[in-house]
Amino acid sequence: MARARNIKPGVMTNEDLAECDYESRLLYIYLWMLADRAGRLEDRPKRISAQAFPYDNIDLERCLSQLDSYGFLHRYEVNNVKYIEIVNFGRHQNPHIREKGSTIPAPDHDSASTGQAQGQHDTSTSPAPPDSLIPDSLIPDSGGVKPKTKTARGSRLPPDWKLTCEYRLEAKKIRPDWPDDYISEVADKFADYWHSKSGNTATKVDWQATWRNWCRNENSPAVNSKTKGPSGPVRDMKPMRKPGQRQRHG
Repeated sequence: MARARNIKPGVMTNEDLAECDYESRLLYIYLWMLADRAGRLEDRPKRISAQAFPYDNIDLERCLSQLDSYGFLHRYEVNNVKYIEIVNFGRHQNPHIREKGSTIPAPDHDSASTGQAQGQHDTSTSPAPPDSLIPDSLIPDSGGVKPKTKTARGSRLPPDWKLTCEYRLEAKKIRPDWPDDYISEVADKFADYWHSKSGNTATKVDWQATWRNWCRNENSPAVNSKTKGPSGPVRDMKPMRKPGQRQRHG
């Protein structure tokens, strides 16, 4: 069941979240509304997809894995049932006092119990601290949940990067109308651009995701209505003179 939640400006400027695909960034916001007052819900990608993206075909498993890898979610299992806990949910949300309490067990890293983890208690009924109003407080930390260390580090595009079959298939999924030769041209532009960049902006954690976003933002090749091909000069199709035939004037 969807619930009313707070959305802060920090969600748009969080640099860690910006490394995720746009579907994952939207899902992160939608999960706030689907989670209970403790920030937990069942880890059921098909069901979440039907609730969060009823009109779209989204790879929810990929999005959940991406958010988990960046520390925005914690996916866990209790008694063979899979759950999701939103990291620092209690710091960013103030559920209504009448909202039903959580019936989902908290993640327990010390035992196989299905109840609350030892030494932990459900703080979802406590008011959010003042720093929840700070936009940058959306950055995950270890407050009240499993601490996650960000191990992913950005890197530059390899100097010998070439368009692989995997990258070509990604482009075809996003732009099925693109011919193969045009995808190769776009790949050359992609490589030239990122090889010429410098500083922190030239490093990415997931180059495949960067390639997908590049394809989404790239314009399709122009098509000339007369030639039905890529735009360019239209050839003069006047009939050729036969040998010995005089050209008529006027």
